[in-house]
Amino acid sequence: HLIQGVFLQQHCIQHGKQFQLTLIARRSRMYAGPRYLKRGINDDGYVANEVEVETIVEDEDSHICSHVQLRGSIPGYWKQDVSVAVPRPPIQIIKNDPLYRTFTKHCSLLLQRYSAPIQVFDLVKMKEKHPRESLVSNLLQESCSFVNKQMPVGMKITYWHVDFADVAKRSSVENPLLHDILLRHSKISLDATSFFASFISSETQNRVKKEEAEELPDRIDGLTDAFRKCLVESIHLEQRGVMRSNCIDCLDRTNVAQFFLSFTVVYRMLFVLGIEFSPNTPDF
Repeated sequence: HLIQGVFLQQHCIQHGKQFQLTLIARRSRMYAGPRYLKRGINDDGYVANEVEVETIVEDEDSHICSHVQLRGSIPGYWKQDVSVAVPRPPIQIIKNDPLYRTFTKHCSLLLQRYSAPIQVFDLVKMKEKHPRESLVSNLLQESCSFVNKQMPVGMKITYWHVDFADVAKRSSVENPLLHDILLRHSKISLDATSFFASFISSETQNRVKKEEAEELPDRIDGLTDAFRKCLVESIHLEQRGVMRSNCIDCLDRTNVAQFFLSFTVVYRMLFVLGIEFSPNTPDF
C-alpha cells in the first residue's frame, strides 16, 4: 500500500530484552491541502490535516501491540485570511450549520472506523484579549454538546479541553503542571480505549493476579483499576475508540499531546509483553 505520511522504526533493548518500535503516520487524502488554505471540514464530514498515528511494539517472538490515535482540524466551517500579512492570521467562521450536520457526519465516520468512545482533546487558547482561537473552540464544544444529546449512553463523545498555552506558561521544573495534565489524560484515555495486544505475558498476568489477591509485598506502579481488569480477564487486548487531538494547526501543541499518549501506551505495551516490570512511565 502507498501512504502519504511517515514510517519510522527503531530496534530497542530494555532490561536485556529486544523489541522493535514502529511509528506510522498516515495522512488522509479526503480533504488534503496546505496549511492555512485547508481548514475545518468539508460537506462530506472529512477534516483538513487529518493524520492517523499508529504506535507498534513487536517483541522477539513476533508478539505485537498496536495503538492508534488521530489528529485533525477542528470540524467546522472556518478559515484564516492568508491575505493579511501577520504571523497569526485572523480566524473566521464562514458558514453556520445550526443542526451540526457535517459534524454529525464526521462523528459517524469516526465511529465506523474506531467504534466508541470518541475522545476529543481540544488544546486551543481560551484566554485571549481578542477572540480568535476561542471562536473555533466554542464551536467544537457546542458541536459535541449538540451531538451528545442525540447519542445513546455508551456512544457519547468525551470532550476534554486544556488551554495548552496558558498551562505551559504556569508550568516549571518545580511545578510540571502541563506534564501532569497530559499524562493524566493519556492514562484516562487508555483506560477507556485500551490498545491491541496479540499476547499477554503469563509472567505479567500472574503478577497482576497476585497483586489483586494481595499476595505481592508491593503494588505494581502505574497499574490502574481498568488496566488491571483487562489483564486479569483477557488473553489478548483490543482497542475500541480513539483519542482525537487538535490545536489550530494540528502541529506543535498536538505533537506534544500525542507524544504523551504514545509514551504512556508504549510502557503499557512493554509491561503486557513482559519486558517492563510495571506500566508506569519514567520521569523525564
